[in-house]
Amino acid sequence: MKRGMLLAGICLACVLQTMKADRVEIDGVVYATDDKTATAAVVSFIEDYPKGSKLDIPSDFPYFSNRYTVTGIAQSAFYGNKWIGSVTIPNSVTNIGDWAFYGSSLTSVTIPGSIKHFAEAVFAACTSLKSVLIKEGVIHIGNRAFQNCSSLTSVAIPNSAKGIGTMAFENCTKLQDIHLEWDNPDGIFIAEDAFAGVPTTSCRIHIPKGSEEKYGWKSDATDMKWHGFSIIPNQYSVVAKTNDLAMGNVSRSINGDLAYGTEVTLTANPVDGYHLVKWTDEKEDSLSAVNSYTFFVAGDTVVQAHFAKSSYHVTLPAAENGRTEIADGKSDYAYRDTVRVKASPDYGYHFVKWTDAGGDSLSSDTLFTFILTRDTTIQAHFAKSYQVSLSAGKNGTITSGEGKYAYDTQVEVRAEADENYHLAKWVNAAGDSLSDANPYKFVVKGDTVLTAIFAIDRYLIAIDATEGGQALGGEYYDYGTLVAMEAVPDSGYVFTGWMAGDSFNILISDRRKLSFVLTGKEYKAYRAVFAKEPLTGFETLLGVNGAAQAYYADGALHLVNLEGCFISVSTITGEKVLQFKAGDTEYPAALPAGIYILNAAGGRGRYVAKLVVK
Repeated sequence: MKRGMLLAGICLACVLQTMKADRVEIDGVVYATDDKTATAAVVSFIEDYPKGSKLDIPSDFPYFSNRYTVTGIAQSAFYGNKWIGSVTIPNSVTNIGDWAFYGSSLTSVTIPGSIKHFAEAVFAACTSLKSVLIKEGVIHIGNRAFQNCSSLTSVAIPNSAKGIGTMAFENCTKLQDIHLEWDNPDGIFIAEDAFAGVPTTSCRIHIPKGSEEKYGWKSDATDMKWHGFSIIPNQYSVVAKTNDLAMGNVSRSINGDLAYGTEVTLTANPVDGYHLVKWTDEKEDSLSAVNSYTFFVAGDTVVQAHFAKSSYHVTLPAAENGRTEIADGKSDYAYRDTVRVKASPDYGYHFVKWTDAGGDSLSSDTLFTFILTRDTTIQAHFAKSYQVSLSAGKNGTITSGEGKYAYDTQVEVRAEADENYHLAKWVNAAGDSLSDANPYKFVVKGDTVLTAIFAIDRYLIAIDATEGGQALGGEYYDYGTLVAMEAVPDSGYVFTGWMAGDSFNILISDRRKLSFVLTGKEYKAYRAVFAKEPLTGFETLLGVNGAAQAYYADGALHLVNLEGCFISVSTITGEKVLQFKAGDTEYPAALPAGIYILNAAGGRGRYVAKLVVK
């Protein structure tokens, strides 16, 4: 740097020596004049001016009988000058020499478009320089033009500029705003290190409106950078309107301008009886016909929703087994017009219902009247009729369900029992029991006859016992309540089972405690059977035929004269471990050591034996 300053000083001395005869001082500014061309160049500034002085360089000045046009600022003219604060350079100046303002105390400068090319380091090291305006016309910003201008915060670069030289803005560490006026940056030369040392996190790029895509920024992208610096999105006016507010409105409210790339969704809300025809731009070009229109802001935008009055169509598809018609013969109607449709079934059929295009039921009236609010398709359904006939037995009545029904229709029939009675079952014409549900639901497949059968709510459950014990629990029970019985053997006796049936020959359970919910279908009389406790593993305790016999040996039950009998084997505590119908003289069974009770029941009577397994 010292070498550079020495060189600048030598050059300045040379200029002054060669131009000494033509040196002119006007208002503190020293000019070198050329009588032949009537031009002058600024060569220095008197340094005894107050610090921060404003310098207005005139475009021309008179001197004696001549008038000189100021066309240049000489090399190093203000090199290191600490008195100058700002300078106005006239459009007459076409060139500025190397280092002209190097290291000076300039705080702001406007560079006219008459200066096409910057020289080397013209404003370098101006550490107080805060803002620079480079006007349209400048073609090239020279190497190191603003290098080390550490206070520079903003600079405007005109559209005319075609290149920025090496290190032009190097180490401008406070540079925050770069205003680019290029509508299209293609073909502009930017030295790789032109902005070296400028913080990419804080410096922002401003570009002309409408130039975003030329900088590679698509409107649906969230952001864009230029040479590593973030581009600040431009703000654009977005206006949404309608052709007639009486027909509809747009739901999105837009307050002020929106940034480039903002996603906007406009929703058209037609009033009843109207519909959206289309969205158009300010040129009336169509954009969309969908109620919700989404776009990205790419410039000043006007979007208009066009509404129109709606006309709706009624469609009656052909129906099987019947005819349909629209009462007034029309098929097209205005919004909320009244429409009447009529269905006429063929002989042997009946009308079931009207449905919409989705199959949802609308009405079961043959003459159906409705208000039209949209395009509508109505289907008539006909079916062959079947009769459901209902009757009630004693102690009850039928409450609902009788009538004519279409094939495959689900029907619900209901009966009501008299006091102290309940519905026992539904039976068909053949007397077959169908269900005890109330209501009873079924699907009609043909003519149907049903009868409701009723039963009393209270039943007497009678129980008794054989010799050797007693039975508990016999009494009146209400329908649906729990019946609980218990067999209690006397000393020296064992319980062998609960028996029921006309002759008490049906084994119900071999457990001492028996319980069930009373439905009216159960046996109403039970007998608890007891037997003396046997002394051997094959002794007959109770039997009809003394030849019957059972014992356990070699991992099998050995049965004598018990073929065809129902066999059950239980532990002494009543837990059943085997149950089968005897078909042979041996029945393989792995019984753990213990005492068991074998019960055999068959056509020849009953046989009970105690088995001891060791």
